[in-house]
Amino acid sequence: MEFLVSKVEKNLLKNLDVIAVYQGKPLKEEEKSISVKFSFGAEDRTLSNEELSTIQNKLINEVKKYFAFEGE
Repeated sequence: MEFLVSKVEKNLLKNLDVIAVYQGKPLKEEEKSISVKFSFGAEDRTLSNEELSTIQNKLINEVKKYFAFEGE
């Protein structure tokens, strides 16, 4: 997953954790649901809500494109 973050703001990524991986109903047999936690920060300042929203939106779009996301 870090390679997706590198397209967004890798220098601000402090931690990436996979929280859970689920396979089973109602997912298709070949599908998995993955929960991840990203922590971002800067050494020289506090990130603004606007910066975090921008990073979050870019990251969500990259994940959707990479995994051919189906759903909301």
